[in-house]
Amino acid sequence: MTQEEKTEQKLQSGIGCNPETAYDEMQATKEAWGKTDGRQYLHFVQSFAPGETNPEQAQAIGKELAENNKAWQGHEILVVTHQDREHIHNHFIINSVSYEDGHKIQSSKKDLENLKKQSDKLCEREGLSVIDRSKPRTAEETTAYNKDTYKILKDAEKGKTQSYVQDTAIAIIEEKQEATSREDFIERMDKRGYGVDWQDSHKNITFTDKEREAHGEKKCKVRNSTLEKYYNIDFSKEGLSHEFEENRARASRPAEAERGLAERIEEAKRNMQPTNDRITGSEKELAEIRQDRERASQLATGSSRSGSSRAGITQNNEPETESRDSRPERTADHIAEQPQNRSGIDAELERIRTELQAEAERAERKAESVRAEQRENITEQSDIKAGASRVGADQQDIKGEQSSVNRELRGATESQRSLDREHRNLESKHSRIDADHRGLKGEQQRIVGQQRGISERVRELADRLKEAIQQVFRRGKGR
Repeated sequence: MTQEEKTEQKLQSGIGCNPETAYDEMQATKEAWGKTDGRQYLHFVQSFAPGETNPEQAQAIGKELAENNKAWQGHEILVVTHQDREHIHNHFIINSVSYEDGHKIQSSKKDLENLKKQSDKLCEREGLSVIDRSKPRTAEETTAYNKDTYKILKDAEKGKTQSYVQDTAIAIIEEKQEATSREDFIERMDKRGYGVDWQDSHKNITFTDKEREAHGEKKCKVRNSTLEKYYNIDFSKEGLSHEFEENRARASRPAEAERGLAERIEEAKRNMQPTNDRITGSEKELAEIRQDRERASQLATGSSRSGSSRAGITQNNEPETESRDSRPERTADHIAEQPQNRSGIDAELERIRTELQAEAERAERKAESVRAEQRENITEQSDIKAGASRVGADQQDIKGEQSSVNRELRGATESQRSLDREHRNLESKHSRIDADHRGLKGEQQRIVGQQRGISERVRELADRLKEAIQQVFRRGKGR
């Protein structure tokens, strides 16, 4: 740890001990509490990205990390910064026995995870890069608590070996982005060759590589909790279920808008159908009226040319007419019943002209009604198009609202980071105050110890002086 070719004297720090005599002090603590067997120490390494920091800053960060880690309090710690590789790194040696109460240190995976988080916070505060644990690791960034597992994952990422853990994690990440329910997710994973044991009565989800299992391989299963530790991604039941809900909501928004537009179009078609029927009937009526008017005009023209006689008006060449309102038809037989004088014929022609004019007016009113209904139909069609445009505008509004929410979320995240930095600064100050307090307390204890030693020496001298005086008196009496 303290080889000269790896470090310098100024890049060593002792927490609860002197760096130069750290080994002897740690050993003395073990002997004082009678715990010299078993685990002797813990060893951790804190590495920084090449070129990002200098040895002094790395040493200061390492010392602060050691002082603030609650799991190490009461234990002698040696912090040494090495520069023998392309990246600067700190070594931590922690005595396994506490000098305060003699308890042996207990270190768990949770403690290591907390230590990593503390290290990340310190590095972020100092503007140094940290590993993004929200995405799968590259070969250089893979993390694992077990060295063998770490090597397997790194080899798998380099293509040297097949890792069912790595393959399973990739399959889960890809399928959970598309699945809309637990059942859909399980079915998708099954198609990719993975069994999913997801039961409400079980705390964890177990994923099985069915092909490996079929070949009799023992290492073919992995739990979601294990994957979370390796990759720092939320594979929990709650996390997956929440993502499924978001997928459903995202998929339903366009479908709902499309259904709404389709319903409006169908409703408009239903409303348009009676209008179309009325238009068709009106057009038919108008055609009949025009036919009646033409036939009547032909009849009137023929009578005018014949003068007072009925030449050209016979039963054989008389045009047949149909009356829309079932009134008596104005045929040659009806005309024949009129007086055979000029005045009678003129009166009859005038009456026919009057009726034709009335028919023409009625036809014009019908035509205007048809045109009005056609205009209503066009208006309804325009409303349908406007409705479709509104749906598109609604979709744009939804996208705009989503963007606004994302911006607000980013702002809230930045505010939280600012608060976290302030909180870390306060924690650092509090830790330094605690360290000073512990130092003062230790100094006080050393002074008390020295006072006790002085008192003991004073008593010892007093006893010796008393004994010497007594000897003098005994000698005097003997003389």
